Amino acid sequence: MRDDKEFEQALFRFSLISPLIHCDDEHERRRLMRIIVMNELRIPYSDKHTVTVKTLKNYLRRYKDKGFDGLKRVRRRDRRVSKSVSKDMEEIICNLKKEEPGRSVPQILRLIRSTGEHKDITLKERTVSRILKNNGLSGRTIKPKRIYKAFEMDTINELWETDISDGVYLAPKGRMTYCFAFLDDYSRVIPHAQFYYDEKLPRLEDCLKKAILKRGIPKAIYADNGKVFVSNHLKRICAEMGIRLLHHLPYSPQSKGKIERFFLRMQQEFLIEAQRVDIGSIDELNSYFQAWVDLEYHRREHHGIGATPLDRFTEALKRTTLRRVESLEEITGIFLYRETRNVHKSSGIIKVGGNRYQATDPSILGSVIETRFDPFDLSRMFIYRDGVFIQTAYPVDLKNPVYGVVPEESQSPERIIRKSSTEFFTRLKQREEELHRKENSHIDFTKINGTKED
Repeated sequence: MRDDKEFEQALFRFSLISPLIHCDDEHERRRLMRIIVMNELRIPYSDKHTVTVKTLKNYLRRYKDKGFDGLKRVRRRDRRVSKSVSKDMEEIICNLKKEEPGRSVPQILRLIRSTGEHKDITLKERTVSRILKNNGLSGRTIKPKRIYKAFEMDTINELWETDISDGVYLAPKGRMTYCFAFLDDYSRVIPHAQFYYDEKLPRLEDCLKKAILKRGIPKAIYADNGKVFVSNHLKRICAEMGIRLLHHLPYSPQSKGKIERFFLRMQQEFLIEAQRVDIGSIDELNSYFQAWVDLEYHRREHHGIGATPLDRFTEALKRTTLRRVESLEEITGIFLYRETRNVHKSSGIIKVGGNRYQATDPSILGSVIETRFDPFDLSRMFIYRDGVFIQTAYPVDLKNPVYGVVPEESQSPERIIRKSSTEFFTRLKQREEELHRKENSHIDFTKINGTKED
């Protein structure tokens, strides 16, 4: 997806108001606003470093009225029209401040008016302050960083932690697997975790979509600064679903201690056995893994909370209203990839992912359009222009059925098959089948709102 200025600005505005969207307490909302306006910010495509409460209220109103699109820039009618302060005057103001950084705004105004040439100039203090701030001359001191202590959310789906861990090599193709996982901070339940053949962004989004279908929509997601977690595509998905995307400081593994502990347990209990079993496919690996998560992890007491993750989640569910997706079609549309492409002016061919697609609408020949597609299924492409759906395009030749082919690993380590490990997974699957037969009254989170896990 090709980023543009308006898109990045809208993402920034959403990041500002994301703590306010789900805050129903007026006193708490005002407190959060005061904190936000006191922070020194890095505003995209702007020399400004702060926002006002009025601006925050404006962004919040626009988001509630029109969603994420409401945060995009509204073009001014006076664009490219010269303003009241000339470039020469801005230079004079900046030079006076540079000459003596200790000069106040009123003092700079007095110095300007003391000259005969500018004695009658009409210039307000806030205008001078804005000019100094835009040029990095406001003299604002850098605030010390906060010290973060151990925390826990008050209920479920307030915060999900996410990360990636190495898995095992699968013998048939000699390929390494990677586990993507989401963990609910309060209950320690795993909304969804799954092994994939690579660490690319589509895998993270597939895991997130399944987690949302199972357990509802979280208010915030906490991740590290890895490439897949800071992508604009993931930011757009979170923005459209009203999810706040948080990132912890680099080189601070203690910030993601809960999910790291889950991965440690997974390695010590599941992977150590999976390495000694003749697993024939990644589907088989995930089948065993889901059984282990459901039986061994969710139903065993967690020492950090003094209960099983499943019991704590179920108990909190009685007093918590979860946000859920309205339909499978809605969440599928939100998770579609979006990329800008050119339509060939004579043939109407559009190239995406190494495939060629045929446009049939003559009105888009030679124009720039937006393609939306499922990265796991390139058999069709949805064409949009200026946010309006135009047509569904189909491939002339489908060379790549999925987006981004990952080469197979050339080597795999020699593995020893253990009978004890094989028996462990055999018993695990038997227990899972018995549990599903006995617990007919157990809540099946994969069927929330009539949807099923992919």
